[in-house]
Amino acid sequence: MLKTKYMKKFYKFIYPALALTAIAFVLITACQKLDFSTVTKSNIQNVTVHDASTVKVEMQIFDLSDDAHPDYGVCYSTTNQLPTIADSKVAKGVPGAIKTDSIILQDLMPGSKIFIRAYVMNGNNPEYSFNVKDATLPQLPAVVTQAATAITQTTATVNGSVNASNNIAAVIFEYGATTDYGQTVNATPDTVTGSENTTVSANLTDLQPNSSYHYRVKANYANSGISFGYDNTFVTSEITLAMVTTVEVINITTTTATSGGNVTNDGGGAITARGVCWDTSPTPTISGSHTTNGSGLGSFSSELTGLSPETVYYVRAYTTNSAGTSYGDELLFSTLQISVPEVSTLEVSNITQTAASSGGSVNYDGGAPVTARGVCWSTSSNPTITDNHTTNGNGIGSFLSNLTGLNQNILYYVRAYATNNIGTAYGNQVMFTSLPNTVPTVSTSTITNITQTSATSGGDVTSDGGAPVTVRGVCFGTSQNPTLDDSHTTDGSGTGGFSSSIIGLSTNTDYFVRAYATNSIGTSYGNQEYFITNGTCDGITQISYGGQTYNIIGIGTQCWMAENLNIGTQINCTTSQTNNSIIEKYCLSNDPNNCGVYGGLYQWDEIMQYSISPGIAGICPPNWHLPTNTEWTILTDFLGGQSIAGGKMKEAGTAHWYSPNTGATNSSGFTGLPGDIYGDGQSGSGHTDGFWWSSTQSVYTYYAAYLRLLYSEASAYQYNFDKSYALSVRCLKDN
Repeated sequence: MLKTKYMKKFYKFIYPALALTAIAFVLITACQKLDFSTVTKSNIQNVTVHDASTVKVEMQIFDLSDDAHPDYGVCYSTTNQLPTIADSKVAKGVPGAIKTDSIILQDLMPGSKIFIRAYVMNGNNPEYSFNVKDATLPQLPAVVTQAATAITQTTATVNGSVNASNNIAAVIFEYGATTDYGQTVNATPDTVTGSENTTVSANLTDLQPNSSYHYRVKANYANSGISFGYDNTFVTSEITLAMVTTVEVINITTTTATSGGNVTNDGGGAITARGVCWDTSPTPTISGSHTTNGSGLGSFSSELTGLSPETVYYVRAYTTNSAGTSYGDELLFSTLQISVPEVSTLEVSNITQTAASSGGSVNYDGGAPVTARGVCWSTSSNPTITDNHTTNGNGIGSFLSNLTGLNQNILYYVRAYATNNIGTAYGNQVMFTSLPNTVPTVSTSTITNITQTSATSGGDVTSDGGAPVTVRGVCFGTSQNPTLDDSHTTDGSGTGGFSSSIIGLSTNTDYFVRAYATNSIGTSYGNQEYFITNGTCDGITQISYGGQTYNIIGIGTQCWMAENLNIGTQINCTTSQTNNSIIEKYCLSNDPNNCGVYGGLYQWDEIMQYSISPGIAGICPPNWHLPTNTEWTILTDFLGGQSIAGGKMKEAGTAHWYSPNTGATNSSGFTGLPGDIYGDGQSGSGHTDGFWWSSTQSVYTYYAAYLRLLYSEASAYQYNFDKSYALSVRCLKDN
């Protein structure tokens, strides 16, 4: 009891002392561990895990308004339970006054435990929070970085595998010179699903040769965060010398040759130069003679120039990249010795009695410039430049030569030649015989300007037959194939075209005409032309009617006015011609001046309602009448038929007719003009057609026959036309 009593008193005094001692010990120990003198400026309040790779840190910064605190933030580590800024950190900047703040830590390793504390920089020294927080990140499916493959100087393939564990993962690769990476590339495939391990890869390009690279797989899982593979490295290959082969030497001459090469491997670096080098000593390099033929891989061709004749040369292709210059296999060749040129002779053409054409081709100059070339010829074989010859320039290539001063009907030998400083070479020999002299070649011109007693013809002497044409002209008569024994003209001499006036003819008579040309060999004749002189119209050349004088022309057995009828009163084209005892007419385009040129335009009923000539209806003067359709046919038949009669009836030229006024010669003297037509209240514009009424009515009573000429044809046409249209009128003399 005594013992207990005293013990209770002892404990009554000793327990408080021991408690105070323990508390003091704990506080001292804690203060020593946490160093309260340096951790009063920051405090971590809360750590929240967002996903498998992201954490939110909430912190408090105390009043640091002085300028000695340039930075604050958090530091963290997966291995150091008291992390420092030497581990990983996220800085926020100048802290300022008291405040709360939050920092997001990203791209953390899923499944890891992370230790976090705050820091504030005091000058260059960090001051850490008194508390440390930790957080454990959830584990994501496996992401594995695998070894790189296909590594070259500038490219590589990085590989890995991803298991999405029934999730969806977007996959990329991070890579760079350090573990900061800095560059990304989409993986193939770039999206992984399912629960199986999926192999992924990516091709990296534009890398630096002989350099170390870090890389890792990064998978971003939908709704669950990001997972990384472990860091891996590879080293790109070193650039080496390129590989090149030498091409065989061809096209060898006395001073030039052709070679080249093929760059088959660039050694991992860009090819900056390539070509061939050559020397008279083995193992030529680019320090000597060489070509430069572009850059890059592939084949190239090189021209070697400035060589010496009859010399042995060594040739190597070369190529250069950043590692240096490499050379292909060595070849050798010999340049040719200088010789006379090589030349061939062209066949002889354009042979006449006194001239011909030939030439040649200098295919090789023999190694020295060709100073002269041409052809030589003689009546003896193997002619040389001591015989007749041409000079046709210099150099290699083809040339043409004209051989002149030949004699007719002689066998000649021809050779091309070419000269350099070694001598003269000759081509193959060709032979030809100059043409014998013959009679000239001549053609007969078409007959034009036919009247009652004259006509115009002529001819064209296209070849003199090898001898000068001393006389030429036309011969004519009433029998076929006239000769110089018949009537003829004399129209100069020589080749070319000429015109002949045929006069003293009989009226309404058939005549045959041939051109002729005479040289020392004889006389030749052209093709035969035929024509009939016009009738005399009883000696009448003009007739006056209605205050106007008309020219008269006899054509065959018919006598025609040579102009369109122009009598009556002009009315506007919008008004119909009526039976009102007044002869009415229209003028082309409503212009009265056109009536003076083309005559009036008359509706058929208007010209047929009068009886000026007894027994014959129509407005022609007495003893003249509107021709029947049959009488138009008699005219066209006389002029050779409808297919050519139109040309003989149309006024020649384009003063009134549009071009081309096909076939127009007016050889008949009819002088047909394009008076055109009026109908449906409108007048034509002229220049394209001429229309002339006949007195023949069609079986359809509202139609009558007419004749038509066109600017674009030599034909004459006969048709039926609506009587209400207004056409030209040409009068024919009664028999």
